Amino acid sequence: MSNKLEKLITIANIYDNSNYSNSNKKWSVQEEHLLLELYEIHGSDWKTIARFFPNRTEYGVKFKFRKNNEKFYKSIK
Repeated sequence: MSNKLEKLITIANIYDNSNYSNSNKKWSVQEEHLLLELYEIHGSDWKTIARFFPNRTEYGVKFKFRKNNEKFYKSIK
């Protein structure tokens, strides 16, 4: 297993073991970095990516990614 994948799994496990619901909370910097790294690995497979973010929906993960990359999406349309 690559170091990058091990790091992603470790970060995901930290969020998985948290005792709070974060669906309505702001995204942390670590979550945003994890989202970008998972996108590099899984592409737009939002269902798979959302599994790394307990208490966040597939739609919420996709929306966050697109919102963060809005300028990019506007430039390719």
